[in-house]
Amino acid sequence: MSQEISCREVHGVVTVRVGAGAQLQDMKAAVDAVQPFDRRLWVVPHLTASREDMQNLAAYLAAQPNKARRVAIVAAPDLAFGLARMFEVFRAEDGVPTRTFRTEDEALAWLRRDACRSKNDASGE
Repeated sequence: MSQEISCREVHGVVTVRVGAGAQLQDMKAAVDAVQPFDRRLWVVPHLTASREDMQNLAAYLAAQPNKARRVAIVAAPDLAFGLARMFEVFRAEDGVPTRTFRTEDEALAWLRRDACRSKNDASGE
């Protein structure tokens, strides 16, 4: 994986930080690296991918054997936010809830809300 991308797991959420120089093949390598995790947070402040790259990445994710339960994307700048929202549309076809946020706090709250609901469901609450 490129030095432009870093992954770190904390409390069951894997955070993938994507730097300005990351390419499509780097993103695919990061997807492969986070397969064991069902809650994924992607931080993409410098996202400038083409529409075709976004569709390609969404198709690559859809073909993965271990689907995430939820995916949050943090993209504060307007261009990155718009591209991430477009990516949400491409991801909608594979049934994985994917949302774009402006801040990591909002994204983590959404991801954790799912984890709390799952724990309550498992305990019968």
